Amino acid sequence: MKRISIIIIVLLLISNTVLVVKVVQLNNDLKDVYQNFDMQKRNASPLVFDSQSYDFGKIVLDSNYQTNFTFTNTGTKPIKIKDIAPSCGCTVPVWNKGFIDVGHKGSIALKYHAGPVGNFSKETFVYVVGETKPIVLTIKGSVKAR
Repeated sequence: MKRISIIIIVLLLISNTVLVVKVVQLNNDLKDVYQNFDMQKRNASPLVFDSQSYDFGKIVLDSNYQTNFTFTNTGTKPIKIKDIAPSCGCTVPVWNKGFIDVGHKGSIALKYHAGPVGNFSKETFVYVVGETKPIVLTIKGSVKAR
């Protein structure tokens, strides 16, 4: 009888140890999920765009095109776009250089001069005062000869 009691106690101790290890692993996993969520929340810009990409489709060589990227200031204070840097000279940004009040909308116009023939994808980097990472806007399409 003593032997069975000892075996039962040992089995209970082993099963409790396994359970404790599983709970600790689950706790660590939850911490990772929370930290990732918190990091994404901190890295999120208060400047929220309706869309961050635009496809011109098929366009004609040596012609000018334009699209507008609309955004809203979802932050808690007015913000300002510090700079906008296109990846090439064929794209020219136009934007309001003043402050955007909380809850207000604004837009960035990207003017594109089509060339050379073929598919293209161009990135434009939007730098907001107080933010460390730029927001990336992308235009793409396919340039055809006249």
